[in-house]
Amino acid sequence: MGEALKQQAIAAVHSSLVRQIRMHDGVSCIDLSRRMGLAASTIGLYVEQLIDEGFLREGPKVEQPAAGRPAKVLQLDPRAGQFIGVDFEARQILATAVDFSQKPLGKAKQAIRSSDSVRQVTRKIQETIAGLLASELC
Repeated sequence: MGEALKQQAIAAVHSSLVRQIRMHDGVSCIDLSRRMGLAASTIGLYVEQLIDEGFLREGPKVEQPAAGRPAKVLQLDPRAGQFIGVDFEARQILATAVDFSQKPLGKAKQAIRSSDSVRQVTRKIQETIAGLLASELC
């Protein structure tokens, strides 16, 4: 397997892991292993990489219903990044900033008038995003 293909395969597993943790907050390595059909040791290696890279962190340990050691719960690390999503419709623009763990950081909205041109709407979208970026929230 070429190095580029190997890196693509690793990136695909990382992406799947992050997606699973985003969809199932507080999931353990064992849960991920079952959901993804990979050995727990393999999941553990990928999880450690994502923790080292700052995308994941360990949450509080959860007691298992059966005997055994408490499960390590995984969470998205909010410090890994921030995102802004923009929704606009006929009357308004709404922008929302969230951190990597999907915690809301702030919102901004701006009205759209029926007389606004495409250029004006585009400028308002840019201004709304710029306002969020300039705030202390992001």
